[in-house]
Formats: sequence, structure tokens, C-alpha cells
Amino acid sequence: MNIANAVDRFTRQLAANGRSAHTQAAYRRDLEGLDRWLGGKPVVFKITPDLLARFLTSDAALFSPSGAPRSPMSVNRTKSALRSFFSFCVESGWLRENPARLIRSTPTSPKEPALLSEEDIRRLRNLLSGENHHLAERDRLIFELLLGTGMR
Repeated sequence: MNIANAVDRFTRQLAANGRSAHTQAAYRRDLEGLDRWLGGKPVVFKITPDLLARFLTSDAALFSPSGAPRSPMSVNRTKSALRSFFSFCVESGWLRENPARLIRSTPTSPKEPALLSEEDIRRLRNLLSGENHHLAERDRLIFELLLGTGMR
């Protein structure tokens, strides 16, 4: 079984398990990156933990196709894709042992929340001030409370 065929079957199983289309596409991209790095030749059962470690420390895993560094969260997603894919390969009977068993995610900092610009705040206040239904005053108070306390 070559990697491309196994990835097709894995992606189909993700869909059958109800995983989002976004997850399916992201995992497929990550696994296709591994296949490209390997040159499309190795079959699934020839993958070793050392080979996966070399992939995860290669430019193919650490940089985007444009050459920009991939975020730690994107690298962790690749690691998750590898763990899930090779677990699927073991459960499908193509492998006896999971070569991704040693892969661990790296702790990452949560993404900073986006802040509203002064222009956005002004536009929201104008929008709310134009409302005159019976809940308009409540909505304005809630907005000002959230804005004043920094709550999101």
C-alpha cells in the first residue's frame, strides 16, 4: 500500500467518522507533504519513527510552500495528522506497529484575541444608537460592559 492510496482511504474514513471538511483537507495536505518529502516512493510499512522525526525537523514540515515559517499550531496539527493516520494504518492491518507512537505535540501559547479598532467601535456604537426597539437600551449596555471590561 503506497502512502497516497492509504491517505485516500484515511480521508474517506475521516469523512465517515464525521470529521469536518476542514480537518479532512488539512490532514490530507499534511500527509501529502510527507509523501512529497519521501518522493512518493515508500510504502506505508517502510515508515519508521526515525523517518518521521527527520520529516518533522525538515524544512518541508517547518516551512510553508512560500518559505514562511509554519506556526507551532500548524506543526502540531501535522503531528496530530501523522498520529491519526498511522493509528488508522495499524487498525486497518497494514502495520503491526505505529511509527508515529513517539510523536508528541509541542506546547503552544494561545492565539492573542483580536481587538476592535477605534473605527470598529465607533461604527458599532453608531449602529446601536440607531436602534429603538424595546431591547435596544439593554444591547447598548451589554456592548459598553463588554467593551469597558475587555470581555470578548
